[in-house]
Amino acid sequence: MTPNFDGINDSFEIKYIENYPDNQIVILDRRGRVLFSASNYKNDWIADGVPNGVYVYRIIIKFGSECKIYRGDITILR
Repeated sequence: MTPNFDGINDSFEIKYIENYPDNQIVILDRRGRVLFSASNYKNDWIADGVPNGVYVYRIIIKFGSECKIYRGDITILR
């Protein structure tokens, strides 16, 4: 992610997340502190005030009574 407002990779984009409005996202730093969290995420996190580095995300998507958890990392470069 390169949030420099050039129109390319400016926000944390999750393809097709709009098809699953019953979702939650949490982004953590390496110490486990929450930097961002949202329900019904709309691909709008721009990492405002977050320094360059690698961060961890967790996305929970609910499908009726079931849910799926996705985990990964995101690198921020300015």
